[in-house]
Amino acid sequence: MVERRWTQGTFVGAFRTDHSSCGRGEERYWWDGNYEFGKWQANLRVNDYGTYNVWR
Repeated sequence: MVERRWTQGTFVGAFRTDHSSCGRGEERYWWDGNYEFGKWQANLRVNDYGTYNVWR
C-alpha cells in the first residue's frame, strides 16, 4: 500500500532586474527572496508500506 498526499506551494525567491544598466551595457540583477512567481503542485508518495529491501 502506498500513501500519497497532494501537496502544493509557491515558488519564492528569484533574481530580478529593472532593466537598468550598471555601465558597460550590462543589466543589473539582484536577489529578491520574497518574490513569488508561480505555483507548484504534486502528488507525493509519503509512505510505502509494501516494499522492503533485503541485504545479504
